[in-house]
Amino acid sequence: DVYEDIYFNVSLVLPSGPVNYYVYQFHDGSEQLVTTNGTISHGFPFEGYYLVTVTAVGTGGITDQATVEVFINNEQPDARISLPNNALEDQNVTLRAIDVIDTPNDLEHLVFQWQLGDGNYLEGIAINYSWENAGEYPVTLTVLDDQNALNTTTEFINITNVIPEAHFMMSKSEVFE
Repeated sequence: DVYEDIYFNVSLVLPSGPVNYYVYQFHDGSEQLVTTNGTISHGFPFEGYYLVTVTAVGTGGITDQATVEVFINNEQPDARISLPNNALEDQNVTLRAIDVIDTPNDLEHLVFQWQLGDGNYLEGIAINYSWENAGEYPVTLTVLDDQNALNTTTEFINITNVIPEAHFMMSKSEVFE
C-alpha cells in the first residue's frame, strides 16, 4: 500500500571483492539512498509502478547494478454502517462507521461522508441526525482515503410518523344549558 514499507535485500557479488556501499534509486521523487546496508525499507508515496535500481560499489570503483519493478497498490478502505432499523420523525439518531478496515498508514487519513437520503450530507466517523418526514431513507456511507481510494455502502432506516396526542381538560363549573 502507499507509504507501506517495502523491504529490499540485495546480495550482489563483485569480482574485485566485497561491496563497499550501495546506491538505491527509487524513481519516486525521493533522494537516492547511499548505505553500506544491503537490506533497507522504503515507502512509496503514490499508487503505480516504480523501477528500483541498486548499484553496488566495490574497491577501485567496480560496480554492479540490478533493477526491479515494484507495483504499489492503494488498498480500498471498508466500513459498515451502524444505525437503528427504525426511528420516529425528528428523533435524534446516531449513525456510526464501524469495522473500519484499511492499512495502518491510511487509517488516520480517512474521510467519512454520509448521504442521508433526504438531500442532506454530513461528514464524520459518527454523526447525529434526525429526519423530518416519515418514509424509508437510504443512508449511504462513503469512506475515502488520502489517495482517493473509496468504498461505499448503503443501509436503510424507516422513519415513522409520530402519533399526535390530544389532551382535553374540562372544568365542572362550566355547565351548558
